[in-house]
Amino acid sequence: MLDEKTFELMSNFQRFVVSGDTSFISPYSLETLQRANQAFGSLDIDAPFRIALRDRIEMLKNAEVKGYEKRVRWAGFFITFILGIIATLLTQHLSK
Repeated sequence: MLDEKTFELMSNFQRFVVSGDTSFISPYSLETLQRANQAFGSLDIDAPFRIALRDRIEMLKNAEVKGYEKRVRWAGFFITFILGIIATLLTQHLSK
């Protein structure tokens, strides 16, 4: 059984499909979208709003992964920089 919030989400995704205005769907978190997608089950599986819902879920998942990868990359740069400084200072100290 679908609750009122799930019907509201469905309505907003239908509005998004018609208008292309992302302001209808941008307030929803990944968790909310996943719960709604699960609540719909096999109901209207090929409906345009369901396709848009699955696309939005995939986009938010990819954004999370990219954000994590960006943080890991910057941490790697920082660690490499610090190790480079330490190696340079150690080389200078040992060459004296």
